[in-house]
Amino acid sequence: MDSTQDANRSREEQMAVERLQGASAPKSEADWGIDNLAIVPGDVQKTRSLRDPRFEGLPTGASTMFEELSVTLEQVVDSNDLRPAWWLEEGAARSRAVCKIDASGVDYKGRSGSWSGSGFLVAPGILCTNHHVLNSKEVADRSRALFDFAALADGSVRQVSTFRLRPDLLFWTSPVVASGGQGGLDVTFVGVDGEPGATFGSVPLLRQAFVVAEDDKLNIIQHPDGKLKEVAIRNNKVVFQNTQVIHYESDTQAGSSGAPVMNDGWELIALHHAAKDTANEGIKFSAIAAALELEAQTGNADAARIFRIFGGTDELVGFFGTLGRTVSQNDSGMERVVDAYKGEDQDLDIGFWNIEWFNKRWQDKLDSVARVIVEMNLDVWVFVESSLEATEALARHLETNYRTKRWGVLASQDATSEKQITTVMWNSGTVTVTAKDWPAKVERWLQVDSRQFDDLGLEAVHGRVFDRYPALYEVKAKIRDTDTTFNLVPIHLKAMGEGSLRRQMAARLLAEAVAELAKDESFDTDWIIGGDANATLASGDLDPLTSAGLTALTAQDAAQEQITYVKAPFKSLIDHVFISPNLVPDGRDFMIVALDRNIDRFQEVSDHRPILLRLAATGTAHSEPAAGQPLSEDELRRLSQGLRRRNDPPAGTLSLEEARTRLADRGTYYDGTADAIVRGAYWNGVSAGTAGFASAVAGILKRTHAKPLSYEPSAHVYPWVDVRENGKVQSIYSGFEATSEYFIQADREVERLRTKARSALLESGVLESTDLESMLEAQFQYNCEHVVPQSWFNKNEPMRGDLHHLFSCEPRCNSFRSNHPLVQHEFERTMQDCGRVEDETFEPKGGKGAVARATLYFMLRYPGVVGRRYVGQRLKTLLAWHEQYAPDEWERHRNAAIYTLQGNRNPLIDFPEWALRLQFEG
Repeated sequence: MDSTQDANRSREEQMAVERLQGASAPKSEADWGIDNLAIVPGDVQKTRSLRDPRFEGLPTGASTMFEELSVTLEQVVDSNDLRPAWWLEEGAARSRAVCKIDASGVDYKGRSGSWSGSGFLVAPGILCTNHHVLNSKEVADRSRALFDFAALADGSVRQVSTFRLRPDLLFWTSPVVASGGQGGLDVTFVGVDGEPGATFGSVPLLRQAFVVAEDDKLNIIQHPDGKLKEVAIRNNKVVFQNTQVIHYESDTQAGSSGAPVMNDGWELIALHHAAKDTANEGIKFSAIAAALELEAQTGNADAARIFRIFGGTDELVGFFGTLGRTVSQNDSGMERVVDAYKGEDQDLDIGFWNIEWFNKRWQDKLDSVARVIVEMNLDVWVFVESSLEATEALARHLETNYRTKRWGVLASQDATSEKQITTVMWNSGTVTVTAKDWPAKVERWLQVDSRQFDDLGLEAVHGRVFDRYPALYEVKAKIRDTDTTFNLVPIHLKAMGEGSLRRQMAARLLAEAVAELAKDESFDTDWIIGGDANATLASGDLDPLTSAGLTALTAQDAAQEQITYVKAPFKSLIDHVFISPNLVPDGRDFMIVALDRNIDRFQEVSDHRPILLRLAATGTAHSEPAAGQPLSEDELRRLSQGLRRRNDPPAGTLSLEEARTRLADRGTYYDGTADAIVRGAYWNGVSAGTAGFASAVAGILKRTHAKPLSYEPSAHVYPWVDVRENGKVQSIYSGFEATSEYFIQADREVERLRTKARSALLESGVLESTDLESMLEAQFQYNCEHVVPQSWFNKNEPMRGDLHHLFSCEPRCNSFRSNHPLVQHEFERTMQDCGRVEDETFEPKGGKGAVARATLYFMLRYPGVVGRRYVGQRLKTLLAWHEQYAPDEWERHRNAAIYTLQGNRNPLIDFPEWALRLQFEG
């Protein structure tokens, strides 16, 4: 090579010639190449609200980029260039993560020499650039990344920081793009020594496809000609895009290869790789994400690690992306991405979502829900707590404001918007849904009242078993050109403990209905039953469904790729999907793919997270029926089979001692069968309907608290008690998640700092005292929260070490809460993500149900200690949180673990319905 500049220019120009040769770029609407899209790519500006604008809460009329871009395109182009102040700050932050790369060795065409390019951090220790900049591990190992290679205002150069690249830690590359769209995506990710991102930050990876429209303005941060860092801002117009690339007019030079291309909100959209005259091309990161996801499915650990960094979803392939889609392994990287994008006919995506009072509040939630629908891009949605009016309004809103395909809508029953029902909405371009009538015999069963089973003796508030009618739908779609049909039954069962009988009865009725229809050849044998069951699987209320041969796809199965619970940041374990045996993944007919992602968007709409299902191929409204008619003795016997009294443990051969041994075994996260046996024995003889019930509960809590523990969260809380199903520990208020070892090490560091400070103070003459220890504890706090503050009981034992009210919690949230009582605020003041403080009271952002039950337990176990802090409305708030956020698998695990360690249990976790019968001291 003659020179670095010539080498760079040949690369830039070669990339452009191979991609851009020929006539002018086609219009993007004609070139996306995907049939039956839920949303039309040409109307990209309609989707801008999908992205977090980063300025919510500004006063009305505040000047923002997104407010300008929300009007017509003509108003955007050549509009005034006023930008909010954060625009400069955000750009400066992005710029720090961009570096110059000095490379040498044998390049992608087999030529020896040296060259330079641009790159940027996408994580603290991961760098992204072009393949033609870093084409091999050998080249990467010889290369260096130069950060802060930039000029200061006076013309001098910043202090440059040089980092060695570490392909031995991580390396993933896709070759250059060849003519006709063949080849790879011209991208390389490589590890960097020393994690420079801790100093220089990183550029978040975004998977969304619709982040720019034609004529939008872009920003490119680069090292042109290998020179000091420069920025091409705003006067860089988008002229074309498709699923893989974006073309734009911009000032770039040789050496700009590997530069990040960002929209006018500084969101990363493409990797610059080609230049010819004023025409430039970038590889879209949505396409790069698809390639990584496909590669990760083949077992490539580096690809999987990089893919996990991406945020958002690609609207073109929906929430599940390319999971489960088959592409030719002989195709190039670019061809495989295109094949995956065109693989819509390989799968069917279904979502179940309790939107919470959507029937009454749909006008307030309409656009927020619509944005979720567009971003997720599923084929069928089942909505709980909905109405026909609300769902039809949502469908029209999607079609009118987001230019989606037409949506079909059906409701479970003829009801006004005052009544919560279930509704179904589907993309008419990909699927057909038809309402069907249950056979007359089954219809009679669905109208029964729980009083017809009164002789079972269960505690219950009686009423119709199905307060919300379980409609029956037939779903038809073509998957891999094969006609696929299954029955869909949305459910919304009775809530709270007193609804246990009706939930059990509903589960039995549905199981028998499936069995009955199996005799009818006009009905398909595939079933999907899902929605809000208002009970965990561990409760046993839904056992009749699984006993009848249906398979529960639950949150804990996500690791086995069966079902998806979207977290934000909490899982809902009372929403379930049950499928018939012939739909269970077995590698023959269907596979069911799963993904567990944190998506914050749902938080603004509902506390319930959607549960999502992808079926991937491997090879009209009902009127409200009349009240139920009496059942025959035969039917009563058949339908009550398997129902049990609330306190009865499941059938089994375990003795009490065997059950206790199994609970103590930390090899199993939570053994529901063993816990049910222990729970039954622990509360044996206690009934909520008897005199002296409340005092009996309090007495048992005190008497069985036989092994009081000292306050050592590193010994009990972090290693086991507070561990979640995924093996991580989660901060109770903020949802921050880390390993047990992280929290243990953090507390060890706190102890080290306390010891150091104590020694220094004692040497200076300060006398050792309880005041000194209190000062040190306040200054250097453990990562643990006493839900009932220690100052309320003067740090006395056994209250201080009682595990039932100890939760993992970062010191910042602990300090923010201080010793304020828990309340529900009408107005809010928020510090980061811990919660809200107002007038010396605290409302936590997360964990409301758990902390409410812990506080109520404390009031039962230590009557009078909290004084008058929880009376009146405050006590009602705790009880309301307890009812709204039911105990989940994690709380049941906590309760069982604490029982093993200190001997007593929290009755509000064992029997949530007891809260209505207990007396809590104020």
